[in-house]
Amino acid sequence: MQHGVCLCVCVCVCVCVSVLGSAFYVMEYVAGRVFPDPLLPGLSNSDRQQVYESMCRVLAQIHSVDINAAQLHDFSKSPRTSRH
Repeated sequence: MQHGVCLCVCVCVCVCVSVLGSAFYVMEYVAGRVFPDPLLPGLSNSDRQQVYESMCRVLAQIHSVDINAAQLHDFSKSPRTSRH
C-alpha cells in the first residue's frame, strides 16, 4: 500500500505501437473478482452494498492522495491550469 492506496506492481511497459497498435502495460496478477456489469447482477443486496461501499472507500483514498508527495504532479495538467 502506498499513499493509502493499494497498488499492484507494473511488470512491463511497452511503448512500441507496432506490437499491439498502441502503448500498453502489464500489471502483476491480483486475486479477486471482476464485475463487468456495474449493476452487479447475481449478487445479494448485502453483497452489492459491500461492493459499492468498498468502491466508495477506495475512490475517497485515491482522491486524498497528495499528488506532489506521490510524485504525480507532472502526470497531467491541473484543472486550474488547463486551457479549453
